[in-house]
Amino acid sequence: MRFPREIKYIFEELRKHGHQGWIVGGAIRDHFNGKKPDDFDVATNALPEEVEEIFTRTIPTGKEHGTITVLVSDKVIEVTTLRVEAEYTDHRHPDEVEFTDSIQKDLERRDFTINAMAFNDLEGLIDPFGGLEDLKNKVIRCVGNSFDRFSEDPLRMLRAIRFAISLDFDIASNTYKAIKELSNDLKYITNERIGQEMVKMFYHPSPSRGVRMLIDTGLISKVLPELVPMIDFEQNNPHHDLDVFEHSLCVVDSTPANLILKFAALFHDIAKPKTYVEKDGIGHFYGHEEESAKMAVDVMDRWRISKASQDKVAELITRHLRLPNPKSGVKVKRFIAEVGVETIDLLCDLMIADRACKKPPYDFEDIYALKFAIYDILADKEPLKVTDLAVNGHDMISIGYKGKAIGEVLNSLLTIVLEHPRLNNRDYLMDKAQEWYENSKLE
Repeated sequence: MRFPREIKYIFEELRKHGHQGWIVGGAIRDHFNGKKPDDFDVATNALPEEVEEIFTRTIPTGKEHGTITVLVSDKVIEVTTLRVEAEYTDHRHPDEVEFTDSIQKDLERRDFTINAMAFNDLEGLIDPFGGLEDLKNKVIRCVGNSFDRFSEDPLRMLRAIRFAISLDFDIASNTYKAIKELSNDLKYITNERIGQEMVKMFYHPSPSRGVRMLIDTGLISKVLPELVPMIDFEQNNPHHDLDVFEHSLCVVDSTPANLILKFAALFHDIAKPKTYVEKDGIGHFYGHEEESAKMAVDVMDRWRISKASQDKVAELITRHLRLPNPKSGVKVKRFIAEVGVETIDLLCDLMIADRACKKPPYDFEDIYALKFAIYDILADKEPLKVTDLAVNGHDMISIGYKGKAIGEVLNSLLTIVLEHPRLNNRDYLMDKAQEWYENSKLE
């Protein structure tokens, strides 16, 4: 296994002072799984204070738990003292941390066998729990007793599912059984930590398998109970041949790999069960997009997702059934200015996936026509916003406009320019604004 020169330097410095170092965790897993590691963590039998003495540039990021951040050139590397841990009465942190000089004992406390391997250039691979074999067999398995590992930190149950999805592995039967039996323990985990795992899960191109595992194990009741009413909820609508849940998961997997887009796909119909009405035997969901956007924001806020991401997801959900007529140039331009090109691309991707998961035949003509219309407008660099006008607020003030009248006249000028882009010249717009101003004085 090759590793960066910064790691080699850390190993050499530790050995000069009578200590050892090992690469641990994800870097080894990635290497033996055919992926180039991009992050290296080092374990050592040196105490935190000794690490600080050996290296000149350090940060005590987690010294109480044995972790010292070492700065080597422009690299930031965490160096953690080997340790064994006592009980986890808070289901997250060990009651006490005891340092050890045994790499095996340190590996015993880790979550899964594929994460419980160590390596250095003197000893080679240290794999006491069969992590390499589980990598080859594509299996997620707890180190030791699954019930003990999940009781220590119930978030590991979500991590098991996330690893299974991201690596396309299966979860060992005894490990999966423990998740089912201990799923209620996820109540001890903060919403923020749950949200962090959900974000990682939905970076995957096809997260639906993870959602199904959440339901099958019972974790869904602690992670996303709002999703449960969607399961087996028939739409009774000629445009749909899937229930709300199956349709939504189809959309999730049919959208490009983008976190905002994946969350929008997951939540875009989440309010359908509560907005369902039936007329003449046909199901309708009036206003479900606005209600779904609100529910999505509530969930993401609970997960501590950033406000900016919440707003983007909500906008996609709210708009996913409405696009301007691609033949109406003015409406398309206002749409571009209001929504933004990047968001429009995501919205079109969401709408295409939404329609592809409905009952055939599929019609995407209006979506593609809109995209072509937008590309033409952008290629011609036509004015779209007030700031694109050949005049500005200072010009309006020089004419005599004051207060909110300044914004009103600029928007009126924009309406003209959206319809007739060639009229976006200073002389014409100043004359027009002057004309309106004089007329307003006569009224």
